[in-house]
Amino acid sequence: MNWRSVRAIFFFLFLALFLAFGLTMGYRAMLYRYNHDNSDTSKAQRALSDLSKVMVLPSTQPTVAVITNEKILQESFEVFKDAQDGDVVFVYPGKLIVFDPVNQKIRRLATPDTN
Repeated sequence: MNWRSVRAIFFFLFLALFLAFGLTMGYRAMLYRYNHDNSDTSKAQRALSDLSKVMVLPSTQPTVAVITNEKILQESFEVFKDAQDGDVVFVYPGKLIVFDPVNQKIRRLATPDTN
């Protein structure tokens, strides 16, 4: 093996490591951005936007909550029997909506006269 081929091998190894490092750092930066943009507030805002595509919403601003412990809600309130962690609850005057933002599906629509 001559000196030229050794230099070429080292050059390509360095280039491969440099590209691998760059791709890894880019992927980690993307994950960091996703995790920090995925707060409950932004999740609720996106869910409200998605829900407005599925049904006509009242013009008032809803009270919004993200379900984090489905078992307690299911045991305590019949209206949350189909709810799952990550679902978003919108409370309007006279209306409660449990929305699944992942599947873009309304799990429950309740009014004061329903359980």
